[in-house]
Amino acid sequence: MATAPHMPDEIVSEILTPLLKLPDEVFSDTSVKPLLAPGYSSSAYLQVCKAWFRVATPLLYNVVILRTTSQANALAAVLESHKEIGVFIKKLRIEGGFGNAMQSILSSTTGVNDLYLTIGIYGGDNVQGLCAGLSLINPRRVILVDEMAKPRKNKATALLEQTLDHQIPKWDKLKTFHFPYTDVNHNSILKKRGAAVALALTKSSTLEILVMNMGFSFLPYLRKLIDMPSFKLFHCQPLAAFPGAITASMFRSQPQWVWDRFHRSIENDSDLKARIHCIAVPPTTEESKATGCFLFINDDMDNSVQGENLTSFSKIENTTWPISTALSDDMGNCAQVKNLTDFARIGNTTGSTVTALNVRLYSKPFCSIDPGLLLPFTSLVNLYWYSEGIEFSEPVPNFPALETLETLTIRHEMLPGPALLSNELNLTLPCLRKLELYRVNIPAAISFTNRNGARLVHLTAPTEIFIDIEVFDLCPNLNTLTVTPARQIALPEHFLVRSVPHVSLQKIRFSTTHITFESMFENLQPESFPSLKDIQAADIKWPTTERMIKKNTWIPLSEILRHKGIKFTDRNGVGGSGGRAS
Repeated sequence: MATAPHMPDEIVSEILTPLLKLPDEVFSDTSVKPLLAPGYSSSAYLQVCKAWFRVATPLLYNVVILRTTSQANALAAVLESHKEIGVFIKKLRIEGGFGNAMQSILSSTTGVNDLYLTIGIYGGDNVQGLCAGLSLINPRRVILVDEMAKPRKNKATALLEQTLDHQIPKWDKLKTFHFPYTDVNHNSILKKRGAAVALALTKSSTLEILVMNMGFSFLPYLRKLIDMPSFKLFHCQPLAAFPGAITASMFRSQPQWVWDRFHRSIENDSDLKARIHCIAVPPTTEESKATGCFLFINDDMDNSVQGENLTSFSKIENTTWPISTALSDDMGNCAQVKNLTDFARIGNTTGSTVTALNVRLYSKPFCSIDPGLLLPFTSLVNLYWYSEGIEFSEPVPNFPALETLETLTIRHEMLPGPALLSNELNLTLPCLRKLELYRVNIPAAISFTNRNGARLVHLTAPTEIFIDIEVFDLCPNLNTLTVTPARQIALPEHFLVRSVPHVSLQKIRFSTTHITFESMFENLQPESFPSLKDIQAADIKWPTTERMIKKNTWIPLSEILRHKGIKFTDRNGVGGSGGRAS
């Protein structure tokens, strides 16, 4: 192994710590995560030189996450040949039984402070080594995780549960325990399992904090914990997801009713109330991004309805109002008007300063509007246009508007009559770079794309459009392409076959299921899209356990693209480790 120029270990540690240290948020995350290979091996840092090996080894092994049997076997082999490494492991996450390797691992990692343990074990898993090894460690914090949707009941789970209940009182360093059970789960298996774990916790002589999810009421069998001399508090946190129709987003948007119900279950117990600490609910990403307000404009209503942000249109989607409009600029300012006449007046007075316009029009029965409403908005850069049951009353050929528009999103423009997309308007937008089309009139959309495609950098459109146009010839500057669903219409297998390379395309998103991915990916030649780095499919479901790997149909597709240097990812950007060098 080569030796790099000498550098103090303290400096090397400062360099490597951000690269190798796994945050506790990742270690303790109880949400379901796909089981995928990482894009790189962090052990590569150990191979730089002897100094880096010496400094990086404790950092690399400080937190260990075991998700597969092969990982457990590999770690057991390392610890067998390098017993000193076991001293570095302080946090150990175990997501399965993993056979006899676990006893070997736990016997070498007696200094583990934090233990993450999954109790929902498959029936065929061997937990003998794990059960034997739990008596060899003495953790300060235990994070227990169970399968809440479909709890498993088998011999392996029963043995692990029995061993855990027996071992908890013997862990004399145990300070914090993460308790996964709530009254939201009515499954009898979970009720019995939760009560058994709680009973074991009451026998602990050192437990101080119980971290628990806030349910609809306080679980009575946990009340006994406050009688323990060592116990200090219950740390209640928001439930990650409710069953059925009650979702996490509802919990975030309406935390008060959840808290009120939980509070009523403890309000007459002053001793218990004094031991409960509830953390605040953080805003969602969408909530933190929300700016300004929205306003619905309605011809038949005397009062406008004001809300908090532009994402709440679903509140009125099923109403019978003839026409409704929402208007906001990109700075979050909003106009408060009551009808389309006021809408026009605002356009004529302040329209020249508006850079982003969000319009939603829908009518039952059919209705016509004057396209001249858009003319005053001479500085418009971003336009969202929803028009269901609407068409323009007097189409103006070569419509002299929207010349500064860069982003255009159109939804529900389905009528064959005059509209933004139609030939009657013959709209040509010299600055347009991003076009998003959802549920639109296909012939009109094809014509519009033919007129404006050469300038597009980002295009989102239904599958039908790509049947009738050569999108890569029409849009030579395209960087991102998104294909949305169509009823029983599939893209041709040769969709990604090119005789002339398309040099700018970097990402393709498929939001549709009617695609023969295997043939399409097999036909794809990397040299046809030299900049393509990522293909994303919204329907991908990566395996989350070892057992799911063999049955998963997405992994073979990911392998096809990996060999071509292209990543295959799900809607969240999670996916294979392929990818070309930048």
